[in-house]
Amino acid sequence: MTQERLQKILAHAGVLDGRRVTGWDDDHKLAGILKDAGAEYVHVDVVVDRNIITATGPTVAKEFGQAIIETLQQPYIEVEEGE
Repeated sequence: MTQERLQKILAHAGVLDGRRVTGWDDDHKLAGILKDAGAEYVHVDVVVDRNIITATGPTVAKEFGQAIIETLQQPYIEVEEGE
């Protein structure tokens, strides 16, 4: 599954509402899909928004992996639903 497809699935599932995300937008449709789903699409390599980590593609795999490691090393904080 391509990362672009994953962001579209998460957007349609409502998971990205209110989140800041990035992604590979080769067909120039991803930004609109994310915006329609309530997400803020930004043009940066890697974005961490709480427990959602997105990246622009395989060229930033090292940075994406580092963001995952750093996020997993953070202390767990329970968040109330809707926050």
